[in-house]
This record gives sequence, C-alpha cells and structure tokens, in this order.
Amino acid sequence: YKTGFIMWPIRTALSGKQMTPAGATEIMEVLGKDESIRRIKIGIDKLQQ
Repeated sequence: YKTGFIMWPIRTALSGKQMTPAGATEIMEVLGKDESIRRIKIGIDKLQQ
C-alpha cells in the first residue's frame, strides 16, 4: 500500500477537510495524541453509519 491510501482518510478525519496545507502527521502533531484519536474514532463511527 502507498501511504497516501491510508493517510488521506486519516487527514480528512482529523481536519474535517479533504484538502489541507499539511499532511496527517503534521496535523496529529498539532492536535496531540488524545484529540487525534478522538477525531479518528468519530470518522470511523461516521463510516459505519
């Protein structure tokens, strides 16, 4: 797998946007571990609906 295949949906879950000036890892660094995990879980929940 290419990393973009995984990181693109994570970036979308973290930021709420498909296009961002930074990548997923940079966004996670700014948000911190707990907030990043919280947002990813919300994204997973939305996909399961």
